[in-house]
Formats: sequence, C-alpha cells, structure tokens
Amino acid sequence: MMRHRAGLLVEPYLYAQAGLHGQFKYQGIKAKDLDYWFTDLEAGAGANMWLYAGLSIFDYNIASYPANITIDQTDQFYLQALMAKTPLAHLPTLTAVVDEVAPDIAAPTDSRTLSVQGQATDYVDTLLNQSLITFAQWTEPSVVTADGTVAEGAKLTAATETGHYWFTYQAAGTYTVRLASSNNMGWFVRQVA
Repeated sequence: MMRHRAGLLVEPYLYAQAGLHGQFKYQGIKAKDLDYWFTDLEAGAGANMWLYAGLSIFDYNIASYPANITIDQTDQFYLQALMAKTPLAHLPTLTAVVDEVAPDIAAPTDSRTLSVQGQATDYVDTLLNQSLITFAQWTEPSVVTADGTVAEGAKLTAATETGHYWFTYQAAGTYTVRLASSNNMGWFVRQVA
C-alpha cells in the first residue's frame, strides 16, 4: 500500500524579555531608596511553520522532505518563519551626554560645573507604527561614586524641563552621573541614562 503524506504545523507565539540592574536591600528599605532600573523590557510576536512531505509503502519510507524523516517526527520538520520575531513594545532609548561647553541657558558661574543633556527616543514598532511604551519625564537625577554610594558634595541641578542638568562637583574623583526617567508604564518601570 503506497501512501503520500504531508504535514503542516503553524505556530504563532508571543514573547517577553526583561533585564533589571541594581541593588536591592530587603531590611528597612523604603521605596524611594531602591537603586534599580530596567535595562531591557520588550514584548512581541512571531509565527513559525513546519513542513513535511513523504512517500511510503506500508511502513517503509521511500522518500521524504526533510530527508529520512517520518510524519511522526514533527520536531524535525522543515522550519520556515512566517513572521520573524518582531518587537511590539520596547523601552525608550535613553542617552546622556556630558558636555564641557554649557548650553545657552542660565549657566552657573562655578568653573566645576558641567552640562549634562539627557535625550529619549521612543521605540516605534513596525506592525502598529506607533510606540506602546513612551517616555514620560526625567525624574530623580543622581550622582554616585565608584562604589555605588551617593556622592557627597556633588549635585545635579535641573537647568530646564527638557533634560538639561548642571553637574557640580566639590572634590576630584570618579563620579557616575545618572539621569533617571519614567515612562507611561509608571515610576517603577524606570530607566537610567
């Protein structure tokens, strides 16, 4: 008995991934003291298709595509992506640039002051042609030392509401300047540039 067999499996899927950075202390900590931010937050969709074709006599496999595969070996069918893994929602991209030349706005007279500019770019997905997670505002700028503690005698002062800050230090050293942001998902899904 000669049989022709074919198999077709279609699998749409959703995915999500996240990355979190920071320090968490579990005893006697208040929400405002948490030092964390999301480095990645993405969700999307895709679709795969698996194909099989075969010719057999009784239980003997004469020919098949892919070669030497039976209809029961679905995990070895030929894989074709119908829709590639496509992000639908993604965190905005934040950047911060430290500039020795201050912008043309009320600059402090202290020679130890540097200009810091934060910028945010919303991710626009290709399917919906819009941003699902959008930048909301710059919040809680901070300066920390190499060991991650808050720097004494160094401060960030907002120069404008658009992400310009003045960084002023009191002593020589290594500092990390952070511009934190919130988005339309709320303060707890914050990012840092």
